[in-house]
Amino acid sequence: MPKLTGPLQSMYARGTLGHSLTYRGSTRGTTATRKPRHPVPIPSALRANAAVVRYLQIFIDEWDLPSRPTWIPYAKRLHLPPRVAMLKRNLNLWQHEDAFTYDPEYETAIDTPTPPTIGVAIRPGSSTPVITQCEPYDYYYLSVHRSTDPDEPPNRSNVIALLDQFGGPTEHEDLHDLHGVLYYRAIAWIIESGHTPTADAVSVTLP
Repeated sequence: MPKLTGPLQSMYARGTLGHSLTYRGSTRGTTATRKPRHPVPIPSALRANAAVVRYLQIFIDEWDLPSRPTWIPYAKRLHLPPRVAMLKRNLNLWQHEDAFTYDPEYETAIDTPTPPTIGVAIRPGSSTPVITQCEPYDYYYLSVHRSTDPDEPPNRSNVIALLDQFGGPTEHEDLHDLHGVLYYRAIAWIIESGHTPTADAVSVTLP
């Protein structure tokens, strides 16, 4: 712990400066300590958005979107690099509850497959839930949503991962120090089309 001479250009200092340094006086002089920083929880909406962006990076490479010529003029109109334009276009579709696209100029088709089926199990030797997609596959990818409320519908704020049987992840390990009863739901999506109704919830109880 540092001992200060002439703290803050004075003989004595006490209190916290700028929510950062705390000055204290003692018989041995004035000391300064850094105020501890407590981690701020990540908002669920921000964490959900990060899960979607991670999957979109896989989606772009999996379907080789940079090779599709329609993205070049689209990106130029937005004054963005092509990959950023691909992310922006697909994130905008996600916000409007539409499926992702190969082509920035597509029109949404009407095609609604049956709801997907997912399973959840505890990884052996741990208390970590692992969510997997189950056959049959008649969709391109699915969004997995977690809730502690059995009646909470899936939404953009409670999505935790996207699964993809073609080249992306086919299971998700839910590593968030969770406890109690958790409910997982899934929605399946067809590229450049719609999404399915919500699958029946599966649940798991953690210590």
